[in-house]
Amino acid sequence: MKVFKYDTTTASRGEFITDVKVCAQGGYVRDVKFPRHNPDTHSWEAMTFCADIKNNRITFNEPVCFCSGQFTAGEDAPIWQWNVLIPEA
Repeated sequence: MKVFKYDTTTASRGEFITDVKVCAQGGYVRDVKFPRHNPDTHSWEAMTFCADIKNNRITFNEPVCFCSGQFTAGEDAPIWQWNVLIPEA
């Protein structure tokens, strides 16, 4: 997945940083601002934990965002899942 810098004060995606393969996510965070989006086509979540397929923790020194992909459930319209990874203090 492509990882981008994320500005938590303006709720905006920044410049491209790198590509990573995320397998696990957790430590969901509330009170993070997300960009304006259509909830019928996009979903945003914030977390403090990401790991790769070997369960190696993925960390950054600053908030980042990435898209997990487009998902469907039953007959619902597909939704793009975006994630914000907040570094743990």
